[in-house]
Amino acid sequence: MLPTDIERAQIFFWLKKVSSATAWRRIFEFYRVWTVSAENSLRVADENGWAGKTAIPTSDYALILKGLAHCEEGVIRLSKGDKRVFKFDANGEFAMARRILFHWAEMTTRIEQGENIIDESHTPLWTEFCETLTSACKAWQECAMHVLEPRYLDDPGLTLYGDWLRNELTLLEFPDYLPCPPDPLHNVFIRTGDVIPSSGIWEPIDEKKSSRLGDKNSEIGELVTEGLRILPDSLSSSL
Repeated sequence: MLPTDIERAQIFFWLKKVSSATAWRRIFEFYRVWTVSAENSLRVADENGWAGKTAIPTSDYALILKGLAHCEEGVIRLSKGDKRVFKFDANGEFAMARRILFHWAEMTTRIEQGENIIDESHTPLWTEFCETLTSACKAWQECAMHVLEPRYLDDPGLTLYGDWLRNELTLLEFPDYLPCPPDPLHNVFIRTGDVIPSSGIWEPIDEKKSSRLGDKNSEIGELVTEGLRILPDSLSSSL
């Protein structure tokens, strides 16, 4: 199953949007607000002599600040056109920023479910901390789940064309005019099931090849092979 021409344009526009510097500046702002809530909580705890009792100690706040710094650096580099920030390696600023954010998301879930217990009476502004964390995680997932490189090379693509994506496209708003996605700069074809050589916007295609069937007197026929090809100006443009 292949996307229609309209769907191709919509998907390309949408993936460019969620990988844009504008989108990630918005995410950074949610991350910053969460960091400020952690700072405020720690400050009130210190003022009351609860530094040893609070669930958000100085060591954890330092890690949150470090995560914010990675997110900010990612936005700065992305603004300059460096798409390597989406990778899962030493260049992956967003992958490093994600660690402490979702560590706390998991922690608060466990606390809500009663698996972990904190001294909430000595953890000031805990509700605000949780609410800003939730907002940051929600903003993060709106974009990150579609564009951040997976940890393992043989993981499937983050966004696959199918019923789910077609339904999502009907819920999104698009400009009245969407240009067609650009043609590939180089014909890089990956057969279905093979590992792709780089991150990027890979679109499904049917490759048609001429082939002589049977003996030398047979007629020329067409073989159709399912696979992927990468589009230019996509996530891999600076890899």
